[in-house]
Amino acid sequence: MPRSRREAWIVAVLFLAALGVRLAYLADVSDHPAFRTPIVDASFYDLAARTLATGGEATPRLFWQPFLYPRLLAAVYAAGGSILTVKVLQAVLGALTAVGTFLLGRRRLGFAPGLVAGGIVAFYGPLVLFEGELLAAGVAALEAVALLLLLEGAGARSRAASGI
Repeated sequence: MPRSRREAWIVAVLFLAALGVRLAYLADVSDHPAFRTPIVDASFYDLAARTLATGGEATPRLFWQPFLYPRLLAAVYAAGGSILTVKVLQAVLGALTAVGTFLLGRRRLGFAPGLVAGGIVAFYGPLVLFEGELLAAGVAALEAVALLLLLEGAGARSRAASGI
């Protein structure tokens, strides 16, 4: 969590910058034919999610790729969302990844290196591209940062409890 009002502003600006980049990318590619009609791996995720959203069974084929991602898509589809909804949601999650990277970097390395790390994630082109597709890579990046933050927090509590 931000430690001061200044840091809260920095977190907000980082989040909005990362989100802005991702939304600008989505706007730029929205006229591409594959934007609303997924291809290759994105097509598999979309089909699996639509099958799950309509009460279909999970087939063994579901498990050759990250199998929780189609379930996330299925939840969005079941709630009435569309491919565009998923892509906007992934843009928000990508912005959270940048913020989480900043917080993790600040804890481990200090404020300035954390800000640089968060900024790199905010503007890293390949990550922005993957988050703009129906692919698990962007969600996996957020999961990794969240897991590291949780482990860091647990380690800090453990050290505090043991007096180290």
